Amino acid sequence: MNAPTSTAPLSRASVHSLARPELLDLLASAEQVLAATGDAVALCPHYGPGGTGIGDEEAVR
Repeated sequence: MNAPTSTAPLSRASVHSLARPELLDLLASAEQVLAATGDAVALCPHYGPGGTGIGDEEAVR
């Protein structure tokens, strides 16, 4: 069985990506269910769509 995600090293970090495109549809459906039940998720403002990729390092510690 293939893993649903793949991981690639990038400097000191790891970049995760979906290995199976159909999982994106599953995640989108899960977001819709959570929103419909009042438990909507919020994307990270730093790493979500349109994010800068720059976070507050002190806040993470």
